[in-house]
Amino acid sequence: EMCIRDSSFRVWHKNMEEARKYLVTKVNPILAPLITELSAEKPDDPIPFMLNWIREEYGKQKNSNKVKEQGNQQHEMWNKNTSEAAHAELHNISKNNKTLKLTQKTEAQKAKLREKLKSLFIFSGTSSKELELIINSMEKHTTAPNEKLIAEGSTSHSLYVIESGHLLASKQSQIERARTLKEHLPGDSFGELTLMYDIQSEFTVSAIVKSTLWVLTRESFHSIIKESAV
Repeated sequence: EMCIRDSSFRVWHKNMEEARKYLVTKVNPILAPLITELSAEKPDDPIPFMLNWIREEYGKQKNSNKVKEQGNQQHEMWNKNTSEAAHAELHNISKNNKTLKLTQKTEAQKAKLREKLKSLFIFSGTSSKELELIINSMEKHTTAPNEKLIAEGSTSHSLYVIESGHLLASKQSQIERARTLKEHLPGDSFGELTLMYDIQSEFTVSAIVKSTLWVLTRESFHSIIKESAV
């Protein structure tokens, strides 16, 4: 019976990884910029808007390297002046939104966060300016050993990027104790989908040792996207 459960778990985990890979490589490059356009335009009837956007945008990009060229252009824009201008603009945004906080970071910390966020699909449609604003708004959180960050079944609204430490994601089984599904180490992230959707967590995420994370809340993310689009 234990062998059957282990085999079923491995199949389930493999299917989850394959589904995640498909979403990241095939669906997310389309979905992320489309969501950005929907947020900016706010059409009364989103379905025709979405269909027209897909026809126009991906009709132009077929058999071209437009996406790659845009990525190269964004990469060239990452410099100190861009970061300083974004930080100044975030000050202006924070004056209108008292819940938006500024958190000082070193250039090395910003560079690591920038590299990580650029690898996540939800930020693939953001501009250079927006990404810098997001990085500057991320707050530092230091956990205690064994601190629980996310409880299975709860609804979180934050993205976490690990700077240091060691965290575990586990799932409670009905017939046996919690099973560890994944380790989260420095450079890893989790929770990006909760910036857009109300999703109940399938896992409990806990810090094994004292850990430092950078946190982006849904409220901060939406405030920046909304204000920078004005």
